[in-house]
Order: sequence, then structure tokens, then C-alpha cells
Amino acid sequence: MSELHICRIGEEDIYRVPQLERARFPARFFFPDIDPGVLEQNRDWLAPNFHDPASGDVFLAFQSFLLKAPGRVILLDPCFGNDKPRPSQPRWHMCQMPFLEHLEALGVGWRDVDLVVSSHLHSDHVGWNTMWENGSWVRTFPKARHVISKVEHDAVLKLVAEAGPDTVIEDGSYDDSVRPLIEAGCVDFVPPDARLAAGDGWTLEFMPAFGHTAGHCAMVLRAGGESVIFCADTLHHPVEIADPDIRCEFDRYPAQAAQSRKAVLGRCIAENAILIPVHFVAPVACRVGGRGEAPVYRPLVPSEPKGFADV
Repeated sequence: MSELHICRIGEEDIYRVPQLERARFPARFFFPDIDPGVLEQNRDWLAPNFHDPASGDVFLAFQSFLLKAPGRVILLDPCFGNDKPRPSQPRWHMCQMPFLEHLEALGVGWRDVDLVVSSHLHSDHVGWNTMWENGSWVRTFPKARHVISKVEHDAVLKLVAEAGPDTVIEDGSYDDSVRPLIEAGCVDFVPPDARLAAGDGWTLEFMPAFGHTAGHCAMVLRAGGESVIFCADTLHHPVEIADPDIRCEFDRYPAQAAQSRKAVLGRCIAENAILIPVHFVAPVACRVGGRGEAPVYRPLVPSEPKGFADV
């Protein structure tokens, strides 16, 4: 089985498709108000895979998820793409990384993907919607429909209208990674609790998880008696399981984001659901067990450093 395989539930296989396997950040870059004691108190399971106690840094991944179901190939949160001008994001500014090659290694060509879902419209969740070809941005997945929360899209349109024509919105990703799809007529704007796809014995639905952005959504897969919650940016790092009230610098509405984290973690506990956050480093997936009222991280597979270079 590929090292990119996360788990199988029912007849559905879930894979990660990495673009940055393991990126190092100062903890306060993501969590400006974090009490270092929270990291130290949870050192026994955060270190060394998610946290480096010597430097205080934390590790995050940037990746997408692939769902292979009978007759369907679905890509969730298509990362940040190649050739995208992102001067404010030097790690993926004009980058060249083997994302499509990872898909091909999983037996998936770009013409095989039939649905692409974005949890929200930040640049690291829409990039592979398009690629640069013959002087313009064209659809990466020509067969696919693209699904976006209407609440999220309306909020971005409001930002565009308020900012003025010369303002760069979402690092420029709306213009190069979203607008070309709308012009091609391949985007469906749906409610934040919409059913996204279904097959024999499985469903994929949006779950509202507002706060990181105005219309941010998680995605819930049900199959084979199991639930999987792809929580996108509801959580960025496992320390937020230990303390879901930690403020993330990149949450637009922090109080609402904390409420959404608690709701997702509570649902994981209630349903014994598998949690798959987009920014957790490998092994990515976990369950969340409860000790009284405090959620507890339970890895789906043993958490071991994978030997990837920090960037």
C-alpha cells in the first residue's frame, strides 16, 4: 500500500497528496498568544513529530486529500499549486513541486478527477484548480465540477468590492485559481451543509465550521459504519486538540473559530470519528478520545518522525 494511503472505510480509500510534507514555524507565528506551558504539558505526544521542544517550533504540512470511491475520484482542498505568484508566501511563491506526480503514483491522472471541493478560498486550498499553460490559467482537472460554499464565495466577493480594483485578494489566488473556473462554468456554489457526493453506501457532505473564514466548511464522509471529518483549517496543529481556545493568527473570526473547533472535536468524540486536518503532518489522521471534558489526541497509526527535511 502506498505510504500516501491514510485509511480505507467501506469501499472508499483516502490518500494524502502532499505539496509540503513538513514545514517548520515558530509556534507564535501561528499562535501569537500561546502559553509555552501548553506545549510542554503535552510534550509526551507532541514531540518530536509535531513540536521541537529545543527551538519551540511547530511542524505543519500543506497537502490535499484524495478520495477514491467506486466510480468516483474526488480531490479535497487542492493545495497551493505550481507557478503561482505569491510574493507574500515565499515557501510556495512560483514553486515547482511534484503534486501531479503524486496523483499519478496513486493511479490518478488529471482527467480522472471528477469533483474538487474547497473548504474555503485561501490560496493554499485552491491552487491546483488551475495551471499555467500557453500563457493563461487553465483548468487542471478538465472533467471535474468544483464545489465552493456560497457563503464563503459571497464573503470573498464582498472583500473584492470593498477593497477596490488594485487590491490583491487572497494573495491573488481568486484571480488565478477561482475566477477562471467560474468563467468556464464548472463551479457549483452550494449551502454550507450541502451533500457534495454520494454512492452506494457512502455520502460526502459539507459541515459548517465558520470562523477561520466567513464560510469555512469541514467535509464529512460516511461509509462502512464510520465517519471521517476532513476539518480543513478548523485546526491547524494538534496542540489545538489539547486547547481549542488557542487563538490562531490566521483565523479571521477567532471566537467563532474556537466554537467550530470545539464542535468538530465534540462530534469526533461523540461519533468516534476519524479526524483528518489538512495541516497535520504525517500520519495526519487521528481519533479524539475524551477524558472528562478534555479532548485527547489518539493517532490512527503510531506517530513516528518520517525523516522529511524541514523547510
